Amino acid sequence: MTAPGLVLVSHNSLADLRAALESAQAAGFEKIAVADAGSTDGTVATIAATFSQVRVLELPNLGYGACANLAVRQLGTDRLVIANADVIFEPGNAAAFDAALGDRDVGIVGPLVVHPDGTRQHSARNEPGILTAVLHAILGLWWPGNPWTRRYRGADLAVDERQPVDWVSGCCLAVRREVFDELGGFDPGYFLFMEDVDLAHRARAAGHQVVFDPSVRVTHRVGGALDRDRPAARRAHARSLVRWTRQRHGRLAAALVALGVRLWQLSAALFDRTRGRRRPSTGEQTEHRA
Repeated sequence: MTAPGLVLVSHNSLADLRAALESAQAAGFEKIAVADAGSTDGTVATIAATFSQVRVLELPNLGYGACANLAVRQLGTDRLVIANADVIFEPGNAAAFDAALGDRDVGIVGPLVVHPDGTRQHSARNEPGILTAVLHAILGLWWPGNPWTRRYRGADLAVDERQPVDWVSGCCLAVRREVFDELGGFDPGYFLFMEDVDLAHRARAAGHQVVFDPSVRVTHRVGGALDRDRPAARRAHARSLVRWTRQRHGRLAAALVALGVRLWQLSAALFDRTRGRRRPSTGEQTEHRA
């Protein structure tokens, strides 16, 4: 059995990346490529000097999907794991991901993703309807337990059983190389956020299952470089949401989502002022990098 190749995408996340690489090697990954998206914190030189067996690509900040696509080309493995730089792998993960992709009709697999404190992240979901997305955006901050937010986040997904889902988080996913190549990889038109939703949508349309498999577990610190420029991350997510909706549902639906995003931004600003809290990006998408 050959361990899957591993791609890590990094942007000014040197400390996180070092921890990810150390855990990846302990997890059994042998072929690893790092796609560095324009870091200015010495990532390329440090990783090249410290992890001589890791292939490091020094790239402009082309966006998550575009950088991952380029790194995938460096690996000759039939199966791939693509992850954020702030993911920590567990011993045996490489073999577990390989086994999780065992069924030929399975194209993409997402693991159970947890926070450092062990609580679950909402990393496997079904595509929400437009109304669900908009109501979640408007109500999610003020009424976190509302039914639309729960539906949007997949909060009621059974986390103790393997099951097909619409999409899994790009913070860490496994994919068959033949499927990734067939789909042309991530759509580089999504600079940040929604590229994982889009990849899974196209995979299912092509007849490949997308599966959540909690027998594989990783830890995702969440945030990383995004925490240093939260407004830019929010704007990127908003653009990706609108682009996704326009592609799948047309201009009218995209306009409705754009209105929902704007209402969310106004609601978040008011919430911050009244509660004195700093909020995550639109729709809690930071849970998968987003």
